[in-house]
Amino acid sequence: MKSTDKILSYLEDGQSKFIYQKRVEYNETGDFNAIKEIVARYVPKFQDKPYYPGMEAELPKRLEDKRNIVIFGSGINGKGIAQSLKACGIMPVCYVDNAEDKWGTQVEGLEVKRPSEIDFKAVDAVVVTPFKQKIVDAMHKQLLELGAREETLLNYKDFSANVLEYELYFDPDLIKLHEDEVFVDAGALTLETSLRFIEECRKNHIQHYRIHAFEPDYVSYGKCINMLKDMPDAAIQLYDAGLWSENTTLYFAETGNAASRISMEQTGTLIKTVALDSCISDPVTFIKMDIEGAELEALKGSREILKQYRPRLAISLYHKREDLVEIPSYIKELVPEYKLYIRHYSNASVETVLYAV
Repeated sequence: MKSTDKILSYLEDGQSKFIYQKRVEYNETGDFNAIKEIVARYVPKFQDKPYYPGMEAELPKRLEDKRNIVIFGSGINGKGIAQSLKACGIMPVCYVDNAEDKWGTQVEGLEVKRPSEIDFKAVDAVVVTPFKQKIVDAMHKQLLELGAREETLLNYKDFSANVLEYELYFDPDLIKLHEDEVFVDAGALTLETSLRFIEECRKNHIQHYRIHAFEPDYVSYGKCINMLKDMPDAAIQLYDAGLWSENTTLYFAETGNAASRISMEQTGTLIKTVALDSCISDPVTFIKMDIEGAELEALKGSREILKQYRPRLAISLYHKREDLVEIPSYIKELVPEYKLYIRHYSNASVETVLYAV
């Protein structure tokens, strides 16, 4: 029996089998039509927002004949946009930002200015950097009031994948929360998933829960610390560490965003990694892992927790080609009683999740 056929035999429903077969097809051929078939069948709300490989190159293409380009927002997205544009020979003139402490600073060699300093009537294009629609809408209103023309406004989010953020990791048909939940958020980033877990607990009238959040990226960890200052009663224990199969130090490609990952090359920053078995004594009930290819090693470091407590699992299944076989195999062979499901949450090749319940 082929290894992929064996995984298919583990999957509990037709949706899981279809997504799995299409992901295997995409891995083997690189044909993005396999992903489009998943989207058409199971994420139809994104069919009118097509995504395809190389879409990130569309923003530089839209801007290649522009000269007076301004980037609104000098954070991680804004920095990445400037890097991408400069790599294509396109040089923005500056950033604008509403944060006073950033005015007059330099990011990617560009000055950060206050919005009122810019004559937006003379600007050829403004790239609005946030992903959250409420913030994008507020920035658009602000720019129009400052004299910007509607046709000059471009949203970075329109050139990126769309994601079903409020179902990702918490599929309502598969994840049922109960009192005394102990949640592990591996790849906490800026605690978005932990906050959604808290929201789900409140919706289900769950009063007692604990969260163990792991984030080794220096910038993201700092954002988590700042968020927790405003949440003194949150039952969140934050770890400045990555999850791995053992307690050690590893090289880490630190980007300050969701792309940070453990590096197999001796380059980058050294970070502390821990095996989950060695640092949590709580009876864990739910583990989410989105750690850029380290999922299998982290599961190996959670072996005793999985065997003893059998927590529900939501594990990213798309970072490495071999994950499609190795992760389901490891989970099912370690705990045969687990039932496995696969769901997909974007109009791109990202956000495919393996659930074990």
